[in-house]
Amino acid sequence: MKTKLTLLLLFFSQIFFCQTIQELNKKRDELNREKNSLEYKLHEISVELDHIEGLIDITHLKNTSIESKIKRSGSIYENTNRYSSKLADTKRDTKIYVIEYDANNKYFKVVYNNKIGYIPANDVKTNKALKEKKRNTYRSKKAKYYSSFKSTSSRRYIRGPRGGCYYINSNGNKTYVSRSLCN
Repeated sequence: MKTKLTLLLLFFSQIFFCQTIQELNKKRDELNREKNSLEYKLHEISVELDHIEGLIDITHLKNTSIESKIKRSGSIYENTNRYSSKLADTKRDTKIYVIEYDANNKYFKVVYNNKIGYIPANDVKTNKALKEKKRNTYRSKKAKYYSSFKSTSSRRYIRGPRGGCYYINSNGNKTYVSRSLCN
């Protein structure tokens, strides 16, 4: 009788144990589904945050750039090469925001339809602010070029009242040089 009771107890414990494993497996599957769902939602939130941060950056660039218009229909490019990927096609008189001027390639870096790209300078209507930006770019490019040379003569460099740097040449005239030479 003791053996029968032990067998019976063993039999019922096996049934109970099987039900417990099935319930635990079911609970594990539910938790894995919930985990996957939360990971997907987290990914969606991350993508949304990246998008919003990009829009904030674009808005900041627009606020610190020069507003202009497109002179003629053309394209915005990924970089300063007409053979690079087109980011967008442009229409005449569409508003753009000029960030900087690339004097080497004669392109403006612009914001157009919330994309940052490059447009040939000839395709942009110039205004007073853009002309000044181009002029300053040429000046800084020229200054960088000349400041890369070492001076072999002993010139006395003078800083002018508006911050310019010059020396008196052999003809007695002022010759302006890079401001870095006055430091």
